[in-house]
Amino acid sequence: MTTDEVMTRFGLERAAVCRWAAKNGVSRIPVGGILAYDWTEEDCRRFSDRKSPGWEKGRSRKKRANGT
Repeated sequence: MTTDEVMTRFGLERAAVCRWAAKNGVSRIPVGGILAYDWTEEDCRRFSDRKSPGWEKGRSRKKRANGT
């Protein structure tokens, strides 16, 4: 499966998908002079099970003085 297919499947941008792939051991294959990610169904399952970083529901988006 290609990175473009994974982007479409999960509705995410290339940077987010490639960043996760690089940090989580998705294999690479040479395609047209570049090393493209070669996604498996197992990689996609791990990607969908990942914990999404960022804002937590119920918490203010403004940074408080105590850092929470």
